[in-house]
Amino acid sequence: MLTNLPVSSYSRTSAGVEPAIGFSYRKKPKVLLVEDDPVLSKVLSFAFENRGVSVTVANDGKKAFEMMEHLDEPSLVLLDLMLPFYDGYEILQKIREESGWKDVPIIVMTSNGRQKYATRAFNSGANDYLVKPIRFEDLMVKLRSFTEFY
Repeated sequence: MLTNLPVSSYSRTSAGVEPAIGFSYRKKPKVLLVEDDPVLSKVLSFAFENRGVSVTVANDGKKAFEMMEHLDEPSLVLLDLMLPFYDGYEILQKIREESGWKDVPIIVMTSNGRQKYATRAFNSGANDYLVKPIRFEDLMVKLRSFTEFY
């Protein structure tokens, strides 16, 4: 229904007005973004929030572990592999061991596209793997595929 989405969440196509890649306000998805690059964190947070997604940012592995103790289960974790204090593989393992978080979808992002890193990420419990730089539209499609909010 058109009234459930903000005007900015629509795109005009030859077939008429259709929802853009975004989310309705029925239930707002929550993303835990674990990324040490402050510019990328701000860009992703801004882009997600403009599409109806709530974002919590952890800028290192230590902060991610602390947040896991206090946050409710997110809809998705977007996880960089190369982080200060604890790397993404350690965080993946911890999430998969946590009873409340073990089924949370995890998308790993890294600037290293070598197959051995992807294989290790999948073996550690990742649901998907993206090589930076990433296209935000591709990330939104993946978020939608892992969540039930749209």
